[in-house]
Amino acid sequence: RSHHTLKQYYRQIQNKGMNPLDFYSFSIVRNPFDKLVSEYKWFCGEHKNIFPNKIVRKFYKGMSFKDFFYNFNFNKKGDRYHKMLQSSILSNDRVDYIGRFENLQSDFDSICKRINKPLVRLPNIYKTQECNYKDFYTKSIQRDVEIFFKKDLIQFNYIY
Repeated sequence: RSHHTLKQYYRQIQNKGMNPLDFYSFSIVRNPFDKLVSEYKWFCGEHKNIFPNKIVRKFYKGMSFKDFFYNFNFNKKGDRYHKMLQSSILSNDRVDYIGRFENLQSDFDSICKRINKPLVRLPNIYKTQECNYKDFYTKSIQRDVEIFFKKDLIQFNYIY
């Protein structure tokens, strides 16, 4: 299990002698403000699993949300795919369906119906304690996140 860009998946499919355009493609995007809070909880230690690794977790442990945002997005500690803009991961390639994390189950149901697969209930394996992401933001951090994630906010029609 790993994160890849759409172009990387297309290349893998082509390397197997298949045409990626013959497949139904979909992706799930997430509000960047909410995603960043989830990353903060993930990297700063709320999760009790093996990811991120101990060195990365130790680096971020105890950081304020503000310090996390600036460190996470502007240094090399951690998985680079978690730091990429969602619009960069999808690039301008063809995607048949873009769902939203906020509507994950219903959007997944739509995908299953489209490809004639039975509906299944998605498990929630790495759930953090629910919270309102707005509780983590000051006006200053909100502004900086809007600048950093501008392309995602526009492309996927998200607002604070």
